[in-house]
Amino acid sequence: MSEPMYIDPAQLRAVAPRFDAIADRAVAALRSLEGALTAEGEFWGNDETGHNFTQMYVGRAEKCATDAAAAPALFEEIAYKLRFVADTTEQTDEGFGSSLNGVF
Repeated sequence: MSEPMYIDPAQLRAVAPRFDAIADRAVAALRSLEGALTAEGEFWGNDETGHNFTQMYVGRAEKCATDAAAAPALFEEIAYKLRFVADTTEQTDEGFGSSLNGVF
């Protein structure tokens, strides 16, 4: 037989703000990085080597930036879902408990 599952809604709610904080820090880090890269500009030069580097670097750098920009939303989603599971667990437990009133 499988093991019973236990969910502590209060603990889920207590952990959720940590993911909100990680999302906030990720946003700040991305802004800082964007600022630094923008300030640096195209440092690779305008010669043949610079053009070759541009062809290999820019597309990959843009993809990396796009992927990194999605990270804060992922952490926000985790926080949201932790709260959602906590609320749903409590509602289900309370509803089931109410349905048992008078049975015992």
